Amino acid sequence: MADISILTTNTYRVLAYMYDKKDKNNIVNITQNEISKELGLNKSTVNMMIKSLRENNYIFQDEEHVGRYGLTSVGVKTVSLFKKSEK
Repeated sequence: MADISILTTNTYRVLAYMYDKKDKNNIVNITQNEISKELGLNKSTVNMMIKSLRENNYIFQDEEHVGRYGLTSVGVKTVSLFKKSEK
């Protein structure tokens, strides 16, 4: 079950950035290092956020590519709901 309380501002920024970079299969073709650089966050901070997002069912580890992730249906739905409310 996803815990929405983990979505601090920066954790949500990471999830939303991954959402924006996902392909049609919800696979994100970027690394944690790229996320860190793009969002101006420390690599270890991004690593902790990725771990928390995985543990709370927002993202999953891509089995075919080491270090790549995909968004779960919960992750996609969460970001799409926040993006709708921002409009």
